Amino acid sequence: MKTDKKILKSLNKKPKTLFFWRGYILDWVIDIAIAGLIVYIITTFAFQNMYVAGNSMSPTFKNGETVLINKLTYLIKTPERHDIVTFRHLDPEKNEISIVKRIFGIPGDEIKIINGNLYINNEMLDLPDIDPGNMHYPIIVPKDSYFVLGDNCGESMDSRHKEIGLVSENNIEGKIFMKVWPFWKMEFYR
Repeated sequence: MKTDKKILKSLNKKPKTLFFWRGYILDWVIDIAIAGLIVYIITTFAFQNMYVAGNSMSPTFKNGETVLINKLTYLIKTPERHDIVTFRHLDPEKNEISIVKRIFGIPGDEIKIINGNLYINNEMLDLPDIDPGNMHYPIIVPKDSYFVLGDNCGESMDSRHKEIGLVSENNIEGKIFMKVWPFWKMEFYR
């Protein structure tokens, strides 16, 4: 019996060869590559973080805050009124940028701004004095398009301006579902 224990101990104390270390390192490299691939897939196709620049969505989001975007939401349903979305837009230098706004008008809606009041389908919304921008009213929101506004209308470039206009559903990247930074202001959105 003692001899068997000695033999077992000697078998377990084999020196680690180069082959062992190569396999060990290869396992780690494969694990890290798989983890990186999973993170890439999630951030490319499911969720993405976004840094908010400017105060056009204040008080909901302020300059410098970070939000999470759910890119899968609109694969199973269409955007709804009051959703906070991000969408792609070309800036004046033809660079593609992401913009954060709230949906107010959905396909089929009639939008009017009269004397600083926003009307959707002839119902006045209780919003502060709204500048009509440089659009011509009334606007009938076409199929697969949306009328968006910033929460801080006084500082927002949005669908009231021809430079942005109505947002095509194809340009909507996703729905903001969470503010993650700063941590003490973390909040979820429906």
